[in-house]
Amino acid sequence: MGEGPTDYLVLDAAISAIAGEGEYRLRQIQPPADRIGGHQGDYGGGWKAVLSWCRDHSEAGHSPLFETILLNADYVVVHLDAEIAKEPELADADLLRACPPASDTVARISEFVLSQLGTKSGSTVAKRVIMMIPAQTTEAWIIAAFFSDKFPDLGKLECFAGPDVWLSTRRPRFVRDRGDRMQKLSSTYRELRSILVTQWPTVREACACAEALSVMLAESPA
Repeated sequence: MGEGPTDYLVLDAAISAIAGEGEYRLRQIQPPADRIGGHQGDYGGGWKAVLSWCRDHSEAGHSPLFETILLNADYVVVHLDAEIAKEPELADADLLRACPPASDTVARISEFVLSQLGTKSGSTVAKRVIMMIPAQTTEAWIIAAFFSDKFPDLGKLECFAGPDVWLSTRRPRFVRDRGDRMQKLSSTYRELRSILVTQWPTVREACACAEALSVMLAESPA
């Protein structure tokens, strides 16, 4: 589950780079995959939807859905961008830490997500949950894969605010500036998926959060 469709596409490429094409089945549960009219289900999209889903399907929420999902899947991947730590609505959760390193904020978000699922690190449920938390957003991984020779300092990429804005002025166009929002172009992500798969080792080298995700995926049951 994740914030939006392009995050799902990046996750799919990452798994393919690690497990190999055709060696896995990936099902999108939030937002639900629905090609009709861009509908994103009852929860909508974005970070609020992910957290709401987790709360509603936690043990405290008395919903059997998450348990059913775990019975039918090897693991569940939860995606949230690390930049949510800056959201005023999450100030009480105390997620934001100094960057670098990005990993401190990511660790806080991981624990927070598990708490929303009604569990914690080391539990049986937690061992089946893989966190995909790019710093600061998934677009940082796109920069590493496609623009490593153009970004000023890859060593600072994970602490760089606004990679989507940076991408909006580059070609190929992954993001379009709509004035009031940044629109992520799913068509570009799909068209260039094979390149992202090939370039995934570069992403892992540049972004510690991508490396962490890759290690967890590689160590999880097939």
